Parts: sequence; C-alpha cells; structure tokens
Amino acid sequence: KTGLECVRVLLANGGYGIRAAVRGEYAKEKLGTEELPADDVDLVTGVDVRRPETLADAVAGAGAVIFAASASSKGGKASEVDDIGVENVAKACISAGVERLVVISSVAVTRPNSFAFKFTNFATGGIMDKKVAGEAKLRQAYKGQTKLSYTVLR
Repeated sequence: KTGLECVRVLLANGGYGIRAAVRGEYAKEKLGTEELPADDVDLVTGVDVRRPETLADAVAGAGAVIFAASASSKGGKASEVDDIGVENVAKACISAGVERLVVISSVAVTRPNSFAFKFTNFATGGIMDKKVAGEAKLRQAYKGQTKLSYTVLR
C-alpha cells in the first residue's frame, strides 16, 4: 500500500521515470488513477526482497530506490523483510551504483521505550526490533560509501 502511494505521488509530481517492483502479478492500470494513468511506469514483477537474486534487474539503472516493503501475511515475516530484506536491497543498490536508497521505516523506531514501540512489537511478533536491526544493517552496508547514500523516513 505504501509503495502504491509512492508511485502515485511520483506520477502526480511528474518528471520521474518510475519502475515499480512487486512480488507477484499486478496490473499496471492499478498503479495509476483515471487522472494519472500509469502508462509510462515500468512494472517489474517477481521481485522479492527476501531473494537477492531477484533484485539486480529491479534496481539496475535507477537513480534512486524507495524501499516500501514491510512484513505481511503474503510478503513474509519481519525478520525476512524488515531486517534481511532491507540489507538485501541495500547491497543490490550499492552493487548497481544507485545514488540514493530511501527506506520507509517507522517513527516508533526512535523510541524503543515508548508504548507504541512496545505494543507494536508485541502485537506483531517483534517487527519493531526487526526494523531496528534492518536499519543497523543498512548503515553497515553503506559504511565507507562516498558517492552512494541512503535516507530513512520515519
């Protein structure tokens, strides 16, 4: 859902070449709206952040990548997506020379002692801990990079 919103914001602002990467089959028409059709969006299916071998083609030639995946019943556990998946995408972006990786996280990550962090972590089987771990792996992957960078949105 967040990824879809990212595509629609980029369509609304115009001027961007957009490649949308999704795990399964998806109809390109669903990416756009009646006012903002997705005709020029490059839709790549079969991309799974849990499987590094699916990432190279998805990020190749991109100037920036937005990581909007998160754990879900269809998409995988938090340990696979929010932790290892972030690391996999970071490594793929570095290998492909992508200038900027933007990772959409959660504001609660900054407050591990807060009720929101603890409750969300408890209710979702530890997703907040996995987001923290994924962000740490992201920082480690980019350590020493001088031309490539990342941004975490919370």
